[in-house]
Amino acid sequence: MPVIGVEPGLKPSVALTQSRTVGVLATDRTLASAKFNLLREQISAATGVRFVTQACIGLANQVEKGELQSTATALLVHRYVAPLIAQGADTLVLGCTHYPFVQALIEEAAMRAGKSPVTIIDTGAAVARQLLRLLEQDGIQNPASHAGTLEAFTTGSRTTLAAAFTTLLNLHPVVIEGRVMR
Repeated sequence: MPVIGVEPGLKPSVALTQSRTVGVLATDRTLASAKFNLLREQISAATGVRFVTQACIGLANQVEKGELQSTATALLVHRYVAPLIAQGADTLVLGCTHYPFVQALIEEAAMRAGKSPVTIIDTGAAVARQLLRLLEQDGIQNPASHAGTLEAFTTGSRTTLAAAFTTLLNLHPVVIEGRVMR
């Protein structure tokens, strides 16, 4: 089964930045990954665009709890966005699947930090395109005539993941706990 990271969001940001500085909001694990850093260095060397990164510790947890508009979430977002804007970023890459749920707070934080409008890159579309390419390449794309099923796997709490699916996506998959995907 192909697993796709959020790195594809870096590429479209290069075409959209006017300041030549792109901010990347992501988890600390994403920002520490060798794959992310290699791609960031390659793109930066090829284009001259500077990527400034910000680990958003706790933001994904706020989203999973459904705290999409809370004061605590807004304060976290501002704390993470303001330094990127201060460093000249005019384009922000949402480097986590959770962050589009708080995109309005991110835009508001950028405006409060002095940059309006800011271009937001949601990696969802780029990740979906890459997944489709890999599925087609490996000949495992599901024909449109087959509906398919959804199962969720977590090494954390089944209850928490089920609640997140319900609250954020209005989906109710079977959630299997304790299984690690490889």
